[in-house]
Amino acid sequence: MPAIIVAGGPSLRKNVRALSRARGKFVIIAADTVVPLLIQNGIVPDFVTTIDMQDITIEKVVDIAPESSELSLVCSSWVTPLIPKNIPSKRVLWTFSAKHMEKWLSRCLGGSLLTTGAGTVAHLSFTTAIILGCSPIVFVGQDLAFTNQETHAQATSLTSDQYFEELLKGKEVLTVEAWGGGGQVPTSRAFLGHKVYFENAIKKCADRLFINATEGGARIAGALELPLAEVIERHGGGARDVSAVREKALAGARRPGRSRSLREFSKVLKMAASARKDLARVADLVKSLGRAVKELSASVDPGSITRFEALPTGIQKGFSELDRVNARLDNMKIWDLLDELTFEGLRQSERMKHELATLARSPGDYLEWLRKSLARFDLITRVRRQSMEAFAGLLEKAEKTIKLEARLLKKIASGKERGDRGEALQGLMRLYYDSGDHVLLEQVLQCHPVEDEWPAGFHFYLGTVELNRSRFDEADRHFSLALKHDTSLKEEVVQARRAVSARYLNFARNWMGNDLAVSSRMLIKALKAWAGDKEVRGEITALVDRVLEDAETRAREGNLDGMSRILDTWMNGVNSFPGLREVLGAERSAALLRFSGELRMAQQDYQEAVSLFEQALSLSPGEAQLHARVADALFAMGSFDDGVKRLDEAVALNPVFARGWEQIGDFLFDAGQVADAALAYEKCFKALPEDMSVLNKIARCNAVLG
Repeated sequence: MPAIIVAGGPSLRKNVRALSRARGKFVIIAADTVVPLLIQNGIVPDFVTTIDMQDITIEKVVDIAPESSELSLVCSSWVTPLIPKNIPSKRVLWTFSAKHMEKWLSRCLGGSLLTTGAGTVAHLSFTTAIILGCSPIVFVGQDLAFTNQETHAQATSLTSDQYFEELLKGKEVLTVEAWGGGGQVPTSRAFLGHKVYFENAIKKCADRLFINATEGGARIAGALELPLAEVIERHGGGARDVSAVREKALAGARRPGRSRSLREFSKVLKMAASARKDLARVADLVKSLGRAVKELSASVDPGSITRFEALPTGIQKGFSELDRVNARLDNMKIWDLLDELTFEGLRQSERMKHELATLARSPGDYLEWLRKSLARFDLITRVRRQSMEAFAGLLEKAEKTIKLEARLLKKIASGKERGDRGEALQGLMRLYYDSGDHVLLEQVLQCHPVEDEWPAGFHFYLGTVELNRSRFDEADRHFSLALKHDTSLKEEVVQARRAVSARYLNFARNWMGNDLAVSSRMLIKALKAWAGDKEVRGEITALVDRVLEDAETRAREGNLDGMSRILDTWMNGVNSFPGLREVLGAERSAALLRFSGELRMAQQDYQEAVSLFEQALSLSPGEAQLHARVADALFAMGSFDDGVKRLDEAVALNPVFARGWEQIGDFLFDAGQVADAALAYEKCFKALPEDMSVLNKIARCNAVLG
């Protein structure tokens, strides 16, 4: 079965339409970043890979949640839970690497296949194609370079325009051989690392055919280079139905049961309980021995004690017990699971160990060596205790959740009394709501519709589901219906809104240094989630003021191009969301629309510029400059009569805009239309009678006319 793995490089734009012809003939495995672009073009991928642990990753796919029911998500074990808990995909497939924690998780779920891991979503797509046994494996959009000095295809999400510019400033741009042998193409060290990864992986898969159909970017050694249209022609033939093959293969997939997980959880929790006792004993011993060594140092010449046997018997016994308990702790398997959590602390411990080795070579520093050894024991104990308690707490919560879920499902399945069954259903929905699992919450609502019996709760939960998928209008509708049936839910509705608004506010703040357009989008979503949040409103006005100040400077320099994404973001928000207009006020909203119009003027899209200036005028009707800019756009379009009317309106509001008549007069005079030029100059002079230079131009026209 041939597979196409789709990444979000700039060259994807030229291939996205051809991809629609591959649907049903190739397995399409797409990175989460490109899914919105594919959906816009009518392409529903078979598998979508997602890997990033940052919560903002959900923004790559949340807007296509309604179209995701036919997708199969392929997740790394560390992906943010927001994606599988909010995207209603057909199924979720999990991958695990050979790291201790992942290996254990796989065992809990009854899995047997471990991967080499994945550093990026593109690596996970590649691994997925290998595991599925596909060949040929075709790269599309895998530029691994800045094709046309761009970082990503348009319409891919969470991408920044600034990355390539920053690399250029730092002189960190490298070059590699371009796809098709067409010279060199700029790239980065990170992209170069990914290129080497793919080339090494291809070498290890000699039984597969690899084709680079990216049609741009960097050359990938070991992959045949062909245009995508030719690949589809060569390998997309035959009576093949990918979806039927996929569903048949996955129908027999083993789904994890609860019992194995609960057994593993119980085993680890017992280890944690045993470790907890030993860690407490170590902490007590470190404390008491620390006091004893300090007192000993004060009562004798420290240089007189040079070996263990010279210590008082009580201290010797204490250190012997400390070594014994710590050795028992060292042999516990639980630390294998927590190696990543304890890594930084243990690295600090190793640095202390080197210092101890130096002291050990000086017999006169024996008591100091003991004191610092105790400090090292204290550090290790604190690191272990902190990581173990955090892990055990999560494990206990998971165990409790799984057991409660099992009880409620059993009660629903066997409940004869309608009341008991309804109570269990509500308990299950509350369980999923509390754990933020909106996919399962929605499934319960769909499988067991309770609107007639419990309309307030039904609409409240549906509103929460829609709110977490950024479907704010639908969320508003359901919340209104919930409150119509039960006004006591008002506080819960506010809490649900606040939680989502806070999440988006956090996204916006964290993204400020990366891309202001993304931050702007997150702030608008935060406001849509909860319009009553004062922090969000303050952040919005502060950021918009910053954007307007930048736009003013750039407009004077005639360089608004770099602001197109951020201006479009705010303009679309102002046009589509009355709540944003209310927060910004008429003046800021009009300014955003004006600068968006100026941008369209620079792009020679005069019709759209007129539309934007008119929208700005609806908010600020007395703004003479806007009438003048409408006139400029109309003149550029050839609508001279309409332009004259608008210029007259601008001059009536502010005589300074009569300069527009002077400019028209100059244009007409140069074009040989001297009489018309004289009339234009006269209009300017009537508005600005103190300007002798315009009077001179009228005289010049009269002289020419005789």
